[in-house]
Amino acid sequence: MPFPSFYRSGPAAGTQDEQQRLLWQENGQSPGYSATDGASSERSFASGSGQSPRRGWFTRPGHNAASSSQGARYDPLPPRYTPVPTEGYNPSPPFVGSTRTPSAQTGQTQRFRKFRIETERGWRYLALFTFVLGSLVAWFVQDIWAMSVLNPSAIESRRRGWDRDYTKHLAQVSSMQDITVKWAQEIQQHATAREAMRKERAEWDQERAQWRSDRREHERLQEEQMKLELEQKRRELEKEKDEEEKKKVGLRWQDPQPDQHCLRFGARRYTAKLDHIPAGYNRVKACRETQALVNGRWVAPTECDDGGPLGGLHGAWIVDWEEGPCHSYFQDFKDKGCTAEGSGKRRIESQIQNIRSGDDALKMCASTPADFHSLHFDAPHSCVNWVRGIYGIYGLWFIDDASCV
Repeated sequence: MPFPSFYRSGPAAGTQDEQQRLLWQENGQSPGYSATDGASSERSFASGSGQSPRRGWFTRPGHNAASSSQGARYDPLPPRYTPVPTEGYNPSPPFVGSTRTPSAQTGQTQRFRKFRIETERGWRYLALFTFVLGSLVAWFVQDIWAMSVLNPSAIESRRRGWDRDYTKHLAQVSSMQDITVKWAQEIQQHATAREAMRKERAEWDQERAQWRSDRREHERLQEEQMKLELEQKRRELEKEKDEEEKKKVGLRWQDPQPDQHCLRFGARRYTAKLDHIPAGYNRVKACRETQALVNGRWVAPTECDDGGPLGGLHGAWIVDWEEGPCHSYFQDFKDKGCTAEGSGKRRIESQIQNIRSGDDALKMCASTPADFHSLHFDAPHSCVNWVRGIYGIYGLWFIDDASCV
């Protein structure tokens, strides 16, 4: 592509036009637009010819203005435009202050134009070389690609690769089919197992319901059987009770007789014999259930002694009420001083009274209560027999006393 001209304002020109224009300049001719032609054009326009000069349009040398006014275009690359001064106008000369002569400027312009033509030619050669080189590279690459793709060995290698892939694909398809069949079998087995579990669960539910029904029936039968047994036992007990009542009509204790000696303070032992015991009747039961009147109270015996048909059945009572002869007591409480120095205890003693011959005096002493010094004791703290009863049985008490500290 030609470089744009720096000294013209018209359109770009071809190489042939540029060479002819340079040839005219070497012959000393000035093609294109001139100052004289421009002045004549201005004058013709001013005289009223009606045609104005146009920039970039000029006449050949030797042509007149009439031929130029017809619009004949000789060179599309006009020289640098220099406006023609009008009358009375004195423009300043171009290149003010420049020392270059017009001949030097013309030589420099010619050298620049030659350099530009050579440069454009070099660019064209470079473009052509690039195009040729690119075509060769493309052809080489295409040839290599065709050799690598369309080569029989490459085709055979690709075919073998395709065969391997196809065989692998068939193996995968077969494996997937086997897996699908296995899954179908497992699904069928699972469905069968679930159906079996459902049936088994239904059987269990049915058995459980039957078991509940049987249990309720069994409980009902047990309850009825228990009621029957209780009713039968009640009737048997009533029958036995009636028989016992009939048998016990003749049962009676002989008058209970007290012992000659007291057991303890206010208590004595009574004994009696049970008469009219029916044959085959439980003698011990008859003894324990038959009451006797002792000192105004009906009480059952505390002891039963079965001596057999010959010895008889005897019962014993321990009576601790209304037994005045067995009421022993203490009198003349004597202060024996402190038991020991710093003990804080004082000893009180008294001899027991109303002990009959044959009574166990120590038992009577140990159970006889006492009252002294505004104190009450259910029994002495201890009982002693001084010189084997010569001086009698004494009860001892040890009471707190601050004076003995």
